[in-house]
Amino acid sequence: HGFAALFCRVFGFSEELLDPVLMANMRFQAPRPVDSSLDSSRLAGLLGIKPLPVSEGFERLRAEYSGVPGR
Repeated sequence: HGFAALFCRVFGFSEELLDPVLMANMRFQAPRPVDSSLDSSRLAGLLGIKPLPVSEGFERLRAEYSGVPGR
């Protein structure tokens, strides 16, 4: 929910559009792990890069998207 809420704030959408739910309450056809987050620290170390914070990534995406004709 935090990821989606941040997206809403950066792109100017109302967070009231979000309907938070617990993964435990979802009825998936296949089993899902409790934690499906991705740890990219090893890859970042191998490549010698530092990933952007999510908020900065969203800000850059918003800036790029605003420059698209017709938007």
